[in-house]
Amino acid sequence: MVTSNSGGGKEYLVACAIPAKEHVVPQLVNKEDGNGDDDNSNHVSYWALGVFVFSLAANSVVFDVAVQFVNAGISKGKDVQETLAAFGLATFIIQWVCAVYAPFEPMGLVITDSRQSRRVIMTLLFQLGGMIGLVIVLLAISPLGDVLINKIHHADEKLSADTKECLLLLVLWPVFDGLHRFHRGVLLKHGKHIRLVWLASMANVFGQATSVLILVHFPLSKPVFLPITTVYTGIILETMTLLWGYKTYVRSRLPKIGDEPLTNKAIIKFAWPLTIVQIAQRSSRPLVNILVNRTDSTGDGFGVAVLSLVYPLAHLGYGWLNNMKPLIPTFSSSIERTIRDQSPMKVITRFFLICGLFSFGVQVIILWTPLKLYILKSILGAPHDLADAAAMPLFLYSFISIAVAFRCYCTSWATAIKKTKLLASSSVVRFGGVVLGGMVLPCFGLHGATMGVSCLVIGFGFEACAVVYTTHREKVTQLRCLEEEGKAKA
Repeated sequence: MVTSNSGGGKEYLVACAIPAKEHVVPQLVNKEDGNGDDDNSNHVSYWALGVFVFSLAANSVVFDVAVQFVNAGISKGKDVQETLAAFGLATFIIQWVCAVYAPFEPMGLVITDSRQSRRVIMTLLFQLGGMIGLVIVLLAISPLGDVLINKIHHADEKLSADTKECLLLLVLWPVFDGLHRFHRGVLLKHGKHIRLVWLASMANVFGQATSVLILVHFPLSKPVFLPITTVYTGIILETMTLLWGYKTYVRSRLPKIGDEPLTNKAIIKFAWPLTIVQIAQRSSRPLVNILVNRTDSTGDGFGVAVLSLVYPLAHLGYGWLNNMKPLIPTFSSSIERTIRDQSPMKVITRFFLICGLFSFGVQVIILWTPLKLYILKSILGAPHDLADAAAMPLFLYSFISIAVAFRCYCTSWATAIKKTKLLASSSVVRFGGVVLGGMVLPCFGLHGATMGVSCLVIGFGFEACAVVYTTHREKVTQLRCLEEEGKAKA
């Protein structure tokens, strides 16, 4: 249960916000709740929020740059097209399977309050790593891989064999992915060590760049060894940096055991909705590509080619909003303050609104004006027919910024109060919206990339509406419980 210092140790939210036996995190920053007033100890500035989000958003850009280093290294070797295709397909499969590790950063932010809780989460992390590794091996050596790679992704025998080899070589990568996600969350929460997170990211990029510069000068028996070695070098350096940061700055601050020992049941209760959401989000674009291919009368993949231009350009304007999800768990000092919109929640809420409007404004400037065609044709060098066909999909894509801003705020809020089950239904709604759009929109004459992006807009919109509804309903319920409890104690 959560206790407040204001009422002589009186307990609140026992029956309403959190069950009595559920694991709860004692905040290491701003413990004093006082009587609920907005005091200086709970104040956070827009500047601090901006620096925090900018740093995490810049990390995403840094990783995009690292990908270009890997691609450049592959381009200098043999069998460039085959290596790019096999490595790209293998990493897509690995990242989709690694959706189960997506909740580990929120777990580090919210439910890691002691060394005991870290040990339990680490044990689960390695167990998941073993199961994921088994799945990857089965995909590489069993007929299940033939179905996924050959039939679903329409890969020929050579590409299928190269992809399976990449999968086997990447079998340990998911464990490092989980380790670095989890310890990022721990460092961000306990001390807000954004500089260490930055240092770890830069170590990743430095490792990848250095590996490419060295390996291109050595003849490798197989071209795929270069990207495999490079990504391992980067993520191992990042993980080791984060582990060093935890041991140096956080471990001594954590008690051996928290108020309530963390159990696997509590972890699963917290993590499963976030996993479902990630799986749905990572599946929506491949699903859209399939729907576009099905309605492409030319059969030459023109619609999917247009989408390949649309995705990265449109993502620039709103992708950074996803880095705002840790804001409320990191800066809000208690669950009760989060529910009551007490300081610093008002500032955080306004900051989300400002960022959402700014993102949409950037999208309008880029995607509603001739600037988009200039970028596509003159800077990216896209063929004129593809660039012209991307104009309407890019216009439609701009509205996704609004949905993403609402989704990120509600996700951050639900994670902070440890009610992640509020997010589960949104994943089903998003997936259903995409499928519904793919069935209905062709009846109105929409096809190709325009139809595909319209499906995404519908899916994102449905998802945002669902998560806003569930979190608002929960907030009203919790506020009513708090008022009734206050009257009972008066």
